[in-house]
Amino acid sequence: FVGIMGLSLPWVPERLGKTKVQAINEQHNLPTIPVFIAIGALLIWFTGLSGLYAFIERIGVASGLDGLTIGTVLSFTVITGVSGALSAAFIANRFGKIRPHLVGAIGIFLAMYLLLWQPNIVKYAIAICFLTFSWNFWLAYLLGTIASVDFTGRYSVLTTAALGLGA
Repeated sequence: FVGIMGLSLPWVPERLGKTKVQAINEQHNLPTIPVFIAIGALLIWFTGLSGLYAFIERIGVASGLDGLTIGTVLSFTVITGVSGALSAAFIANRFGKIRPHLVGAIGIFLAMYLLLWQPNIVKYAIAICFLTFSWNFWLAYLLGTIASVDFTGRYSVLTTAALGLGA
């Protein structure tokens, strides 16, 4: 990774200037409260999902699934998680800013519903795939929303701290 990053150094400018947006925002002293509310919401959201994901294996065991089956399903979720993030990148803002958030929320709630009452292998696999797809799909839009309310561009970097604390 470091080697690949090193190869890109010739294209990195020596000094970074202010963008037009940054220059305009410095003049207007825009409020930062919406940014911190959004980052706080991201922290709470990620804490909840991490708490759920911590017990995914236990839910499978309680449903009578063996460890190999659970491991196979969980290994497949890498594909569904990446496809969720790639879907968000492909869709971008084609459907507005609210609909993708609704799709992510509905997907996660559907996954949680399917995990209730000791699901069989089919429900378990569908639930975990929905969860990881929706999780990564919605995360892209949440981060984009935070970036869009951070007019100065100074606070969006705190999203990584929120994700780390929520994990």
